[in-house]
Amino acid sequence: MLVSIMGNTQPVLLFKSGFEEGTEIVKQGNAHVFRGKDISSGFCWDKTNLKGSMRFFYLAGEEPERYISTRIEKVPGRDGMPTNALYMAVKGDLPDDNFGVVTRNEFSFFPDTAFHEGYVSFWMKLQGNLTDVAPNTKESKQLSYYGLDSWRMIMEIKEPNSGVSISGRGTNNFRISFFIARDSVTGNMYWLLRAEMPQPVRKIDWEIANREVEVPIGEWFKMEAYFKKDRENGRVWWSVNGHEIADYHGRTEHPDTPLPVKFWSFFKLYQDEKWFEKGEVYQWIDDFEFWDGFPEGHVKVE
Repeated sequence: MLVSIMGNTQPVLLFKSGFEEGTEIVKQGNAHVFRGKDISSGFCWDKTNLKGSMRFFYLAGEEPERYISTRIEKVPGRDGMPTNALYMAVKGDLPDDNFGVVTRNEFSFFPDTAFHEGYVSFWMKLQGNLTDVAPNTKESKQLSYYGLDSWRMIMEIKEPNSGVSISGRGTNNFRISFFIARDSVTGNMYWLLRAEMPQPVRKIDWEIANREVEVPIGEWFKMEAYFKKDRENGRVWWSVNGHEIADYHGRTEHPDTPLPVKFWSFFKLYQDEKWFEKGEVYQWIDDFEFWDGFPEGHVKVE
């Protein structure tokens, strides 16, 4: 059954782009930003109505191009016709860095004011050899940093670093992470939604695994996510190709010392360093939309 989850207030489209003509990627510092006006949507990357900024983030040192690829490519779209799409790749991990974390390629929204609710949708295509690149931990029998057998994060919402002392690895006050993981027994890929409180002690607050909805590999699929921030009445809804991955109701911020959302990484390529042993990790993104609430006409599957 298809059920609308739109609220009573009509949401506003904050930004939309298919990365078509007029859109370009330029270097800014040690990363990149979008510039120009997308003629397909009419939205301008240089002047938005967002209360905040959008930009890429890498942790790839002074020469990010050695470890990162970020560009707009002309590729066959979901209908087989040529389309401009965002190509994102991580070729390796910056050695001996000072962060203690793995290099990633992510495009994020950084709010200037308190951010409480939003919806994002886009089309995504994972590399065709994903199962070859993903570590087979059934053989290694080693759990990774996240306590998962084999993981790749594709989206994340974070509160900032709280400043308190940390026991073990992990930063940020509270975070909600969207994963593709690999089952160590079956070798199959599956979806995982997890909320964590890394500070002061790393702790999983709640998580939802979905092994029923297939992870499409090497083909376009639609990603949708809705987020509402609240100590008790929050919500995180996640859908792939119209099939519900998770619909969590409850706490979506730190229970004791909640902080404003620091960033929402819409498109994220972040994975254990073991993924690079068999080559680079990459994906394509197309037809991105960002709303301040759940838009009319969108549905979830029950």
